[in-house]
Amino acid sequence: VEMASSGERDLVSEMRLMHFVSSMLEKIAQGKDEPEILSAVNALNERFRACENILDTLPSGDLTRAEQLDLLKALHDRLHRTREMVQKYQSLEVFKSVEDDPANNTIPMDT
Repeated sequence: VEMASSGERDLVSEMRLMHFVSSMLEKIAQGKDEPEILSAVNALNERFRACENILDTLPSGDLTRAEQLDLLKALHDRLHRTREMVQKYQSLEVFKSVEDDPANNTIPMDT
């Protein structure tokens, strides 16, 4: 089970709308006067606008789910190729570590 990060939990809590819908419906069911109902409707509309603003700031929010999955696959493929290249280059002789002999690690000084 993955644990959500603090930022993810904050984002989820910001996107909750049920409290606002419930408040509005309670006011209607209780026969509250129009200003109270309008206040609840305005609060819900403000929350919708806040949610839209949050969604607009998310990375790749302008992409469809399919486009996001394609991008994710392309990035995973790129990561895999990069790791293979790093492993290949690390196996080259020039990158193999030298023994921990201080004589092998000194830089000659011109005198």
